[in-house]
Amino acid sequence: MISKSKGIVIRTIKYGESSAITNVLTEQFGLVGFHIPSAFKNKGKTKISYLQPLNAVEISFNFQKTKSLQSISDISCLQYPDLRAFNQQAFYQVLCELLQQIVKENEINHALFHYLYDEALPGMNTDLHFWQLPYVMLSILHHYGCAPNIDTYDEGSSLDLKNGIFLNVVPNLKNTADSESSAIIYEMMTKGINHLEVNSKTRQTVVKHLVNYYRLHIHEDFDLRSMEILTEVSLGR
Repeated sequence: MISKSKGIVIRTIKYGESSAITNVLTEQFGLVGFHIPSAFKNKGKTKISYLQPLNAVEISFNFQKTKSLQSISDISCLQYPDLRAFNQQAFYQVLCELLQQIVKENEINHALFHYLYDEALPGMNTDLHFWQLPYVMLSILHHYGCAPNIDTYDEGSSLDLKNGIFLNVVPNLKNTADSESSAIIYEMMTKGINHLEVNSKTRQTVVKHLVNYYRLHIHEDFDLRSMEILTEVSLGR
């Protein structure tokens, strides 16, 4: 039976001379792998331009659990990253790397899918805010169900990265964010980011704490190597 689903392209690699292997985060089935013959020759309905990472697509396919790679019968591109500024391109690279590491096979998360599809991806095509990356990282944690517990926050407290709670007594400096970064994380989770001041050093420290948080809660090998790109640009207003 042919199923139609919205999807987000996560990764596309060349396979053989002209074929592609594409991983798509689908609304109904989670992460699904597809084998697409002659994609790099741009023959047939599935053009390689449709398969760029973070494209929002609608696909039709016959999902078979026993197959590791599915076949697409039809695909249309509904939305694509329109990266006109260098800071948008840098943000795109980091978000690609982030999602490629955290989106797992056999895991269906409707809340995360709709957040990415309806908010995070369209947000790339806007005038990026200076704090947009850590805000997106926190939003993803929220939709994974493992964001810090804001009810434990008090002024001057520090975020225990391992347990996801704010503490007035720091038990382990290695896995604890400093009080300034902890306050900003709390502010982002409760008030958003529009009121936050531009401070490159502080943002970099906050992102480093969040990377560690991802390692402790989602994937122990998580890293953002492309973050170096963002240290060279002023990301947003």
